[in-house]
Order: sequence, then structure tokens, then C-alpha cells
Amino acid sequence: MNKPTEAPAVAIAHGPAQHFAARAAGITGSVIDSSIALLQRRGQPTISFAMGCPAAEAIPSAAIAELAAEILADARGEALNCGPNDGEASLRRKLLHFPIEIGEPVAAGRLMITAGGTQGLDLVAKLFVDPGDLVIAEEPSYTNGIAHCHRL
Repeated sequence: MNKPTEAPAVAIAHGPAQHFAARAAGITGSVIDSSIALLQRRGQPTISFAMGCPAAEAIPSAAIAELAAEILADARGEALNCGPNDGEASLRRKLLHFPIEIGEPVAAGRLMITAGGTQGLDLVAKLFVDPGDLVIAEEPSYTNGIAHCHRL
């Protein structure tokens, strides 16, 4: 007599059926991202102020390439590693010196370096906005910034 087999402990999805977290159902694309995609499909040169994208000719590509080559020539490869959580030391020193020049010194413990504006907005939302709090933003606004408040 054949023994019944037990069902596997983990179900593996095959084909188009996927199992996502319940919150994934509410994820939508950004209106700004959709607009940029539409403009790119038109094939005409476009300067988008929505995402802070400068015109291609405004980007100093040659200078960036020169700096990148100089940084990547470092045999230790430090530029390719994760830096300290509080920011690279020479950057911190320079950023702390600037407010002194304008007469507004800042204590080292009050300077926070983030890996971009989005990380900063995410941190601010997590620190100061509780679920259910009212957040007011102008229209149009930075959709990725608003998304951090929606995720709380």
C-alpha cells in the first residue's frame, strides 16, 4: 500500500502566479516617472525639471570622467567600498568648515550625511511622522518624497 506524501513545507510558485506581501497591491508608479517615459518615447529633446535632470550638455562629462579616473586609480579601491555610516572624514571636515565661514558653526554631532535626498526624506519621515499624521505638501511635489510618508 502506498503511503500518502506530505505537502512540501514551502510552496513554489510556477508561472505568472506570484505571492507578494499584501502591501504590494497598493504600489503604483509615479506620475512623474510615467510622464518622463512618455516624453522619452516622443524622441524629442526634453529637459525635465520634475526629476531634477539637467540638459545633457550641462553635465560636465569630461571633468567627471577625469575625476572618476583619478579616484579609481587608487590601488586600495577605497572609493568602491562602503564608507563609514557618518560619512567620509574629509567630506565631514569640509562640510563642518563651511558654516564656520558664514558665522554659523555646527557641532560635529549635528551634521548628518545621507546617501542622497531620498534617504534623508525617508529618515525625516520615520523620525517625525507617525501613521495617521497629516502631511501637507505642495502640488506638484516630489513624488518619491511623498511616498515615504505613505509607507509609514
